[in-house]
Amino acid sequence: MDGYLQKWTNYLKGWQLRYFVLKDGILSYFNTENDSKNGDCKGSYKIFMFDIIVNKSDKTRVDLILSNENNLYLKASDYKERQKWLVALASQKAIYPSNALPSQLNDSNENTSKLLSQNENSMSGTYDSTYFLKLKQSELKLYCDLLSQQITIQFQL
Repeated sequence: MDGYLQKWTNYLKGWQLRYFVLKDGILSYFNTENDSKNGDCKGSYKIFMFDIIVNKSDKTRVDLILSNENNLYLKASDYKERQKWLVALASQKAIYPSNALPSQLNDSNENTSKLLSQNENSMSGTYDSTYFLKLKQSELKLYCDLLSQQITIQFQL
């Protein structure tokens, strides 16, 4: 997925329009779409590292939280565009676990499950099991927030 989003930079510059590309579990951003074609990347993030938070006060905003470090705050042009980005981000996070290379995975759940079980066998299993449990818990919270918002919107109509 790709498109323009606003990115919070700082209190001096505020929100800046940037072109984002989400591919293979990596979210990259550029000044313009043309810069993305030229490879002039301003920054990129591995999605698995972030908790994806549905901002409750701003229906166009997505917060990507990285435990007490650099957080990424994004704004879409409208609610529908934000929903598309939320689903894409959550899907990419689920498809590309932290220690998997994109070449090891495809869109099938079978391959993801196979990779996860290989990871549990390759290490003691405790770290991987705990990590993936937290990952799934984060995904469930995101989907719960999304469903809650859909129900609220339906009642308002």
